[in-house]
Amino acid sequence: MSIKRRWSASAIGGIVAAAMMLSGCAGIPADVRTPMADNEMDALVAHLELSGRDEAYTLVTSDLPLPRVAEPADIAAAVRFLGSAESGYITGAVLVVDGGAHIVDLPTLAFDRLRG
Repeated sequence: MSIKRRWSASAIGGIVAAAMMLSGCAGIPADVRTPMADNEMDALVAHLELSGRDEAYTLVTSDLPLPRVAEPADIAAAVRFLGSAESGYITGAVLVVDGGAHIVDLPTLAFDRLRG
């Protein structure tokens, strides 16, 4: 397999994984501020009677090592880096842009909090 073909396969895999995360297809809520995520936060505001969308985002990101919602610019910066000459020797790697969510067990933390 050529280098270009390997890079393309890796890029496609990354794009698919990112799309799944952003759309919630993996059952994991997206922590990137998008119109879809805003709608999810609005539903959470109504369900939990929160003061607003910002409080909802604060609640769902509170267990992240970087406890804030990602902005589209955060994702764009990672994509820009991967497309630049600065990433010229990176191959076959996955750059996880999730505020550290992959290193903590978010579902268990949320469940434990609900159990009180």
